[in-house]
This record gives sequence, C-alpha cells and structure tokens, in this order.
Amino acid sequence: MAFEEFREAIDRVSAVFRKVPKDKKVKLVTNYDADGISAGAILARMLERDGRKYDVEILAQLKEDLIERMGGEEYEVFLFSDFGSGQLEALNRCLKGKIVFVMDHHDIQGEAEEWIHQLNPHLFGIDDDKAISGSGVSYLFAKAVDDRNRDMAHVAIIGAIGDVQENDGFTGLNCELLADAVAGGRIVVERGPRLFGLQTRDIHKLLEYGSDLKIPGVTGNESGAVAFLQGLGIDVRNGCGFRKYADLSVEERDRLIAGIVMRRQRLDRPEDILTNVYRIVGETGLFSDAKEVSTLLNACGRLDRGELGLGVCLNDAVKKREALEHMKDYRRMIVKGIQWYHRNKKGDRVLRGDNYMIVNAGSDVLHTIIGTIMSIVSKSGDFEDGFYLMGLARNPDDGLTKVSLRVTGNDPSIDLKSIVVDLVGVTGGEAGGHQFACGANIPVDVEDEFIRLAEKRFGELCVLK
Repeated sequence: MAFEEFREAIDRVSAVFRKVPKDKKVKLVTNYDADGISAGAILARMLERDGRKYDVEILAQLKEDLIERMGGEEYEVFLFSDFGSGQLEALNRCLKGKIVFVMDHHDIQGEAEEWIHQLNPHLFGIDDDKAISGSGVSYLFAKAVDDRNRDMAHVAIIGAIGDVQENDGFTGLNCELLADAVAGGRIVVERGPRLFGLQTRDIHKLLEYGSDLKIPGVTGNESGAVAFLQGLGIDVRNGCGFRKYADLSVEERDRLIAGIVMRRQRLDRPEDILTNVYRIVGETGLFSDAKEVSTLLNACGRLDRGELGLGVCLNDAVKKREALEHMKDYRRMIVKGIQWYHRNKKGDRVLRGDNYMIVNAGSDVLHTIIGTIMSIVSKSGDFEDGFYLMGLARNPDDGLTKVSLRVTGNDPSIDLKSIVVDLVGVTGGEAGGHQFACGANIPVDVEDEFIRLAEKRFGELCVLK
C-alpha cells in the first residue's frame, strides 16, 4: 500500500510540473556524491527533453546561506535532488514565491509549504535505507513526466549502488528500477567474483587488492596472487601488458572461481565469493561496470568536478575522457590519505579503544575523502566485526570538520546514523547518512568534545555487546 501511495504522489507531482510554463527558467540543484550526480543527470535529461532552459549547481551541502542566495536569483522554478527534505524550514522561508520540487530520500525535518512539491518515500512509511535512493526518486518522477526517460533507469541503478543500496541484489522500489534498466537493454546482470575492478584492474592486482574477498596467501600479496594464478594455469600477461578479469575466457573464469573456493576452504562460507555484476550494455572498460562508474562519479564530486560526472551519465564523450583523467587524481589523493593513516596510526592523532578507532586527520587529509579512507580501512581485515571507525578532517572553506563513521561487518542491529545524530545533538552540527555509512559536519571548536563523547558512546556499546 505504501508503494502505491508513493506512486500516486509521483503522478500528482509530475502533473504539477508539466503544467509549469516552459518559459520559466529552472535551477537544478543536486548533491555532489554518486547518487546526487546520477539524480541530477536524470533530471537534466528530463528538462532537455521537455524543452526547458535550466542551469545546474552541484553542492556538497545544501546550507541555509546558499538557499538564501538562491532566493535572490532569477530562477522561478527550483528542482532539488538528493537533498532538500532536511532543509524545509530554509526552503519555506527563502524560496517563497518560487515553484519548488524536492526529490529526496533522506530524513524529513519540518513540513513543506504547499508550494513545495516534495517526493520522499519517508512520507509514505517507506524508510528502508535500501528501498530507493535520491536518483531512484528522481527517475520515477522523470519517467512520470515523460515515459521516454525510461532510458535513464541504468543511471538510477548507478546512483543506488553509489549510495550502498546494493547487496548482491536490490530490494524495494530499486527492483523496479533494475527491471526497467534490464527491459530497456541498458543493463545485463551477471554473476562474478566479489571483487572491485573486474573491468579495469590487472588480474593479479584484482586479487591482491580484493579486501571484500579474503583469499589466504593472495589478498595483500602481489607475488602470492601471481603464483596463485599461475598455479591455475591462467596467464597473467597478455602480450606486453597484463590481463584483466574481463579478458579471461569462460573456462578460465570457472577455473579461477573454483581455485578461490579451494583456497578459502578453512574460512567460514568459503563458497560465498560470487555477487551480482551490473554490466552496462554498449560500454567498454570502466564504463561497462555500474559499480566502477559509481566510484568514478563519487571521485568527480569529491574533488569538485561534479560536472564531469554529469557528463558521464549523459554519455558525453569529452566529459567521459576528462573524468577518467580526473580519476587518476582522485586515486592519488586516496593513496596519500592511506599513507598518512599508516604513518600516524600509532601516534596521538589516532585513538584506539577495545571496539573503536578515531582518526583525527585535521587538515592533512582532504575532508571530501575522509569517508572513503575510513571505508578502505574498515575493509582492510585488521579489525574484527563490529569495530567502529571514525574519521575527522577539516574543511578550510567553511570552518567545519567533516566526520565519517563506518563499522566492520553488517550486523543489522547496528545503526551508525543514530549514533552520529545523538552526538551532534549535544555538540551542534548537522548529521546524515545511512545505517552503515554516515557522517556529520561539526564546528571545528567542538572537535575535542565530539571525540570525547564518541569514545564514551563506543565504550557503552562495547559493554552492551
């Protein structure tokens, strides 16, 4: 019933949008992460097809001062995607007299005035973090406006993956999105090893860096990975270069899967090595794997080049080439961040407890990638399940500290978002995110208090455990 009510609301809001005169210029404002960029691209394509003039702004946060600035701009129509529901008070106050549409899936704070047309699954009791993302809401709206926008379903799937809503398949409304993408011939779902980089990483590096799939003697060991492949009769090289998983024959892939299972015999669930691979039809290399594209979009947004991500989603050949070059810069920044962590993990910038680690990177790690660093560290295999990892990095532009919280494993009883919301409730700041990946922005001058409260909270959780 909740899904049907949500669809009815989508039909109502899309009907309102179609009645907006096309001479009114539109401002499209979207989030800078993979989900937000995907949502923005879907809505941009919708606006183009509808013959509307529009501009796009990509933001890390929808802050009150930015909304106040928008209120003085020439635009008569605003579309917000992947945020807006948490800023209704400011939207009500600053954009009065405008026509506002909000496509979001985050928690709702406040009530929207009647001239704000909000689509959010929470309004209908759909509060599962895995049911639909911001790009999914934007896609369903765009499809209701014009059925031609069905061809953007694969972009919504990329966004959902970027928002960590895929776990060997989808649930909720995301299943409808995937069905549209498959029926439209844009995505083929295949089975493959639970490893990131099937299309782009050299096969031995794929196994060496595969933190999601522990292989004794191989994971974290380059020579061990090469020897393992050679023992299976799989050539590592292809002419003067190295082979990738995508280069292997079907028989070689089967041999590799069997070999991984055998090597994992002493681990729990050694056969649990396969997952869904979402192949984008008509693309090659990185662009053919939805999971890798979501990472690329995230890289573009995190280093303030979200427009490249939009171009990727809209199949702009020039922007796609630029985005690949940009990805190299992003990887270099990640490597620098990881190196900083390893140099400092035994120093006073890293606090350790029985069930937690807090990394205070200050200005030494870019604030937009601290979450990525903590995700990588959480998958390193150095911590047991249920271990909390919190990272902090300062944003020099606004005097705030970015906080990112992760946890190892996938215990359904753990809700990181509730932890961060409680902490911010004491220190001040803004919190957001999801059950297993969340964060906050807090004033720099409350860092010490925030860390002290976090240590206390983690300690209490350890006792309860």
